[in-house]
Amino acid sequence: MGDEILSLESENILSNLQDGPFDKFVKDFCGSNKRIVGSVIDGKTNGPYKVFGEDGRLLDKGYFKNGLKHGKVESFWKDGSISAITNYDEGIQSGEFKSYYLSGKLRQLGENSDSRSKGTHWCETFTEEGILLSRSENQKIVYEHPQRFDIDPGAPYEL
Repeated sequence: MGDEILSLESENILSNLQDGPFDKFVKDFCGSNKRIVGSVIDGKTNGPYKVFGEDGRLLDKGYFKNGLKHGKVESFWKDGSISAITNYDEGIQSGEFKSYYLSGKLRQLGENSDSRSKGTHWCETFTEEGILLSRSENQKIVYEHPQRFDIDPGAPYEL
């Protein structure tokens, strides 16, 4: 295992790696250590990768293509269940995304289309009971539920 601490905030945190498998530690924007395991082909990260937390549990898994996230990326709760699924097209968040409550029920559903230009984006947020709370389109709220719900949108969202 590599012991070099890199910052996820810097560009190309996994650049200058030799071809073959890699196992590196990085710091996220909150200063937490993460471990990334994957492969380098032709000088760029390519193929499947996994990100582990300081406690060793799986946080994310996905795929790199020519050094960029590409395809489906899955994120996980502490218990191992899926917290989010996001799709990427050569490093750009693209297509459908979903996030889930710890119970496994849908929390958010949305889509980014053609985000390299002035494409569209929409997102719907639900209560754990499935009631639509809000819908946004291109970062503007177009619907908010008229009733206020006592929910803590951050709990238990700690990954």
